[in-house]
Amino acid sequence: MDTTKQSAAADLEAYLQAMRLNGSSSPLKQQRCPAPTSLRPPQPQPPKVPVPTARADAQQLLQQLQEVRQYWPQPQPQSYGVGESSTGAGYVSPFGSSSPNSFYASHYGAHSPRFNTPTAPFPSVSAKLNAWAGHYSPIGPSHPSVSHWSSMPSSSTNHCQPTPSAPQLGAPFPAWDHHASLDPYASALLSALRPNQMDYRSWIHTPAVRRRPTLEEVRSRLLRRPMEPELVMFPETAGHVVRLLMEGGEEVRLSVLAGVKRTVRSVIGCGEGHAVFLALLRACEGRLDELQGIVQAVCKGTGFLMHVVKYNHGVTALEELIRAVALHQQLCLPLIVWLLRERLMEHSKGAELLHHCFTTMPYENCSIMIRFAIINIDEMLSSASGSRCLAECFRNAQKDELRLLEEIILSRTSEIARGEYSNYFLQGALECGSELLTDRIAERVAEDVASLSADQFGSYVVEACFLRTLSLAPAQRVLAAFLGLRNDQLAELVQGGYSNYVVHKLLATGKDYFPEQTTALARRIEKLPAAVQREMHAQRVMRVVKKLFPRQPRY
Repeated sequence: MDTTKQSAAADLEAYLQAMRLNGSSSPLKQQRCPAPTSLRPPQPQPPKVPVPTARADAQQLLQQLQEVRQYWPQPQPQSYGVGESSTGAGYVSPFGSSSPNSFYASHYGAHSPRFNTPTAPFPSVSAKLNAWAGHYSPIGPSHPSVSHWSSMPSSSTNHCQPTPSAPQLGAPFPAWDHHASLDPYASALLSALRPNQMDYRSWIHTPAVRRRPTLEEVRSRLLRRPMEPELVMFPETAGHVVRLLMEGGEEVRLSVLAGVKRTVRSVIGCGEGHAVFLALLRACEGRLDELQGIVQAVCKGTGFLMHVVKYNHGVTALEELIRAVALHQQLCLPLIVWLLRERLMEHSKGAELLHHCFTTMPYENCSIMIRFAIINIDEMLSSASGSRCLAECFRNAQKDELRLLEEIILSRTSEIARGEYSNYFLQGALECGSELLTDRIAERVAEDVASLSADQFGSYVVEACFLRTLSLAPAQRVLAAFLGLRNDQLAELVQGGYSNYVVHKLLATGKDYFPEQTTALARRIEKLPAAVQREMHAQRVMRVVKKLFPRQPRY
């Protein structure tokens, strides 16, 4: 019984060894264990395949493998995997072929470069050559076969497919190009092994050198047509245009004028273009029609002022335009209306442009801007730029406009003094106003000196009454108001976070102009409780008091 089992096992091992593609069983072992006919399958026996050598013809090997394949049993279907169609079996054979409903028919596998390549039962000749050259990277199957043949040992992997890898430029190049058609990767891989004869300098983009046009070329272009915008965008061409304008040629001036009117915003906003604009304005002086064309081009667009005043050269160009237009009464009004429509008083450079308008244009035209500020007084006082523009209007106001502004100041003194931005306007009024106006402002400040001194912004207005006025009357009124405070009010102001600055500056300034009143105020402060004098903010005031009353040396 044991002999029968050993004989059957030996016959089965011999049969399996014969079915291996690269099997090389020992002849002695086959003689000792002949395969019995009772254990062989009923199907016809496939022809024996000789073991391929290194010099065997690849095409003959493929034909023999195809003949062997028809005798192999077909595997049973299995469940589909990731990326396969749910309607197909999802089977991928060891040789790379698949059924119509398998992985190739799925939405993922149809576009996979790994499975779209023409596959052969074994790696192509080009793939083998690439493998010998050091560029063969075997890849295992994405979906293992359920066939029992996949578990059989073999000298070569059936599921390997060539994939490109990093080329080794130092490897020798084999002359195997005629096999490249068998594998789509072979051409790219083998070409990487060739010595690269390409000149890599041709890959580098070399910018074209821009030739600088000469003065005569620029002159010729200006005489043929209106000036192109690109002529003012570069320093060399813009310099030529400025020189030609300075020469005084009429045709050149008209050409530049036509070009500037079409693109006036880009010309003024450009660092080189504003020089051309200034030269054009000087060339057009005394020519009303040409200046009117420039003003119309400037006033045509919206948002122009915001774009221009961001740069210093833009402000300079507008100031030169205002100067050129100031000589013509009929051009001043359209330009001023355009400035107000462009919300000049809301820009950071608005006060600067207003000052230039007041110094160059007639007052009759500029008074429109003052009346505009008075009508919008609340909006002007609520912004930093508006308060500066309002102060500029007050400095240049005359007649009725000045009277209206003074009435607003005197009727709303405390309110304006406490404003975050409006207090600057009131300080400007104390600095440049008439003696009568400053005295009346100081009178209203003195009536509410305690609360204004303790306020963050009002304290600056109280200080301006004795630091920025030209007369001594406002300072005397404020000093008298401090002498009239109660002791508790005075103690609160001495140790206040903002008011202590007002008190110590008042003492330091008043000792030179009003020594008696200043000394009286210092004596009252010296008599305050010691706890008040030791407070952090009060120490600044006490240092001034000690300088007024130095201690006598003891002998």
